Amino acid sequence: MKEFMRKSVATVLCLCLVISCMPIIAFAADDAPTQTPTSSENVFEEPFIIDEIESKRESNAKHYRMSDGSYLAASYEIPVHF
Repeated sequence: MKEFMRKSVATVLCLCLVISCMPIIAFAADDAPTQTPTSSENVFEEPFIIDEIESKRESNAKHYRMSDGSYLAASYEIPVHF
């Protein structure tokens, strides 16, 4: 009886190990649409720096104009302009 129980537990543990090693993605259903955005769709782009506004320079700050029309102020702990 003791030997039978040991073999049963070993078999169950081996099956669990084999099942856990299988890739889960292989069993997943492919429900997600695989469409790529076209050029007519609005795709969010991260704004980037166009240029520095030199007239707004401070001793420890720089001001930038961004591609989306906004402004960015970068301040520093030490003076960067003298």
